[in-house]
Amino acid sequence: GVQTCALPILNIPTPLTLGGAGINGADGALNASANAVNSTWSGPISAATNTTILAASGAAVTLSGIVNAGTNTLEFLPQGTIVVSGNVTAQTLQLNSSVLNSSGQVALLASNSLSNVAILVPRATLWACNSNALGTNSTVLLTNGITPGIGCYLNLGSNNVTIPAGVSLVAQVPGGGLGSPASYRAYLDLGAPGDTTNTWNGPISMTGTDPLETGVPGYFIIQAVSGNAVINGTINVPAGQSVNLQVRGGGNGILNGKINLDTNAFTRTDAGPWTIASSANIWGQTIVFGGPLMLGINEALPANAPLRLDAAASILDLNGFSQHVPGLTNTGNTVWGVIRNSST
Repeated sequence: GVQTCALPILNIPTPLTLGGAGINGADGALNASANAVNSTWSGPISAATNTTILAASGAAVTLSGIVNAGTNTLEFLPQGTIVVSGNVTAQTLQLNSSVLNSSGQVALLASNSLSNVAILVPRATLWACNSNALGTNSTVLLTNGITPGIGCYLNLGSNNVTIPAGVSLVAQVPGGGLGSPASYRAYLDLGAPGDTTNTWNGPISMTGTDPLETGVPGYFIIQAVSGNAVINGTINVPAGQSVNLQVRGGGNGILNGKINLDTNAFTRTDAGPWTIASSANIWGQTIVFGGPLMLGINEALPANAPLRLDAAASILDLNGFSQHVPGLTNTGNTVWGVIRNSST
């Protein structure tokens, strides 16, 4: 049934089994109301069926005991904040919302055993604060086809988080929004505090169809708000999709894996430097809206992709390496960007 925490501060150490009639049909549910501020369920939680855990807006709930959903789905509906510091076992862990564009958050602090992870709604944020928070051999789905201009987020929210190579990421971001910046978006944020480093080792796949043929691509955005971000996995877009890749943020980023965006664009913005250290990459156009894009190897950019430098802050830094491009463009600005070689 539905368990409701309605007191301001709770610490409940008893075991809890969820099953039977819940807020989602036959699913069991734990419901933390808006009055459940800074409350903790420290006892173990077992899910006998697919289970929903809801935190209302203003609620901050910690699950510090083991959460075992077995082969069932564990669904979080976070309008407030849910912190999971105990180990989680589930076939699927997913973030959803009963309120459109709710900015709820779920933080996973421990190592977990998961096969699938899904972030299904805009504004929702999943914080993976442990290297094995997403499991060690799982598929993570980021999808947003509901609200243009707003992204769903997967955030490596601690320092020195290294996601294993067995964890793959699928970003589903359709074309057809209202145009930049109001395109459909999904975010992978590797921002680490200070001078620490967060790393993604698994493959990344981007998909996004444009069924109405609007010509407005979706965007998958990899950002480092601070610290250092390393992407070692490959990044791939199947043929016929309409989704651009953008790297951004105030931190330092490096892309070591091969990138195949088909005919879509590689874009970058913000002030922090991003380095491409892989070769034989494929995409249709390189667009630098702002900030330095640095080479980490000869011919890191596709030789057949035009280079677009839109503003004075748009920089291609050769960094001591060689690069061929078929031509330079901008959007008609009278001030062009810069091509420099910072190693000399």
